[in-house]
Amino acid sequence: MGKSTLLTFLLILFSAACINGQTLFFEEDFETDGNGTRYTSSNEFFDGEDDYFGRVFGPTLEYGASGSTNVITLTGAGSSSSQIGNYTGYNGMHLICGEDLDDDGGDGLDTKTITFTIDISFASTITFRGLFGAGNENVCNDGNAYDGADYMKVFYDVDGGGMVEALCFNADIGCNIPTDVFNEPLHHDPNCDGDGGEGDLMSGALTEYSFSIPDGTTLTLKIEVYMDAAEEEIAFDWFRLYAVTVVPISLTRFEAAQTEAGVLVEWETEQEQSNDFFEIERSIDGSDFVSIGRIEGAGDSYEAIAYQFLDKQLPSHGELLYYRLKQTDFDGTATYSDIRSVRMESNANNALSISPNPSDQETIQVQWTGVNPTEMSVIRIFDLQGRMIQSWQVEPGNTGIGLDLSTFNNGLYILEWRSGANVQTERFVKIVR
Repeated sequence: MGKSTLLTFLLILFSAACINGQTLFFEEDFETDGNGTRYTSSNEFFDGEDDYFGRVFGPTLEYGASGSTNVITLTGAGSSSSQIGNYTGYNGMHLICGEDLDDDGGDGLDTKTITFTIDISFASTITFRGLFGAGNENVCNDGNAYDGADYMKVFYDVDGGGMVEALCFNADIGCNIPTDVFNEPLHHDPNCDGDGGEGDLMSGALTEYSFSIPDGTTLTLKIEVYMDAAEEEIAFDWFRLYAVTVVPISLTRFEAAQTEAGVLVEWETEQEQSNDFFEIERSIDGSDFVSIGRIEGAGDSYEAIAYQFLDKQLPSHGELLYYRLKQTDFDGTATYSDIRSVRMESNANNALSISPNPSDQETIQVQWTGVNPTEMSVIRIFDLQGRMIQSWQVEPGNTGIGLDLSTFNNGLYILEWRSGANVQTERFVKIVR
């Protein structure tokens, strides 16, 4: 009968640990059924002890879960097909097992899939690690079962660039009889040439294999297995991704707004790693910040978390307030967010406005109201020492202008707008990245 099992893993579960200087940022150990949530399986089935594909409770070899009474049978070592072996070396209590993958009870198709996606935009120097084994662990000429067409492979794709064959397990072609391609042992195939003779013999003791993955934004992993007869038994478990660098937090939203009770600061993280706490900092000049509050972080989290802080003790002066977040890891490393500004309500009807403020762009937009249409406007920018940096003249009738600040340095500046007897001033912050 035809045979092929295809599993495509786009990985979404996460954990935190370190190995060889790298940080673990993804793992899937199949301890719970993730079909429809963490992954989508096209077909999992049990049609007897030698025909199945899916999660297996390792200690008792029960398909699905302990107590199911649907027990699979492994060949183990030795030529007798009735000899019962067991898998070892898997992580936790469950693993994925398969045998005679297109037999009765399934969908009859050669291809089966499980699909996930992984955001790797925050990671670099990525390494995949996984556990792989074979239930029929016999050596040459001793009751082998795997044929030349049988295989188990892992592929990856980064940002849609195409699948790359990264890890292969194939039959040892000609192991029993030269040129014979039937009933061979299953080996690791280091060069993925279709003949596993140069690699390690696979056994019921699951063994870890790894490969490197290039940096990118979105990763797709695919494990593809082809086994179409009894005693062609495979297993895999505990897929992990490690990276050398992982950002401590992924901040998806950061806002500050005046309310009746004070200034409400809100932010949201998509993920956190080793995040000890946040400090909320405020400034009246956009330069000198002081801490006004602290909120504990989630440590390690891979789901969206929303935070908020209400600044009730507002300063008595300062028409524009500036806020930022200081995030600190457990090792004391600190990083800062971008700055958000809040115009206090008493000045909300000011005739002068600057956007964006703070600005990391080369140009800012200045708007004003209440101008005499027959009078010219003059705009001047000063530093905090009162020195005029630059000035512009605006023809009568205009109520706005774009100012080129590409030559300005980081810092706080004062913008003055004059039109006849009307004079307005506004502070703004220039950020150079």
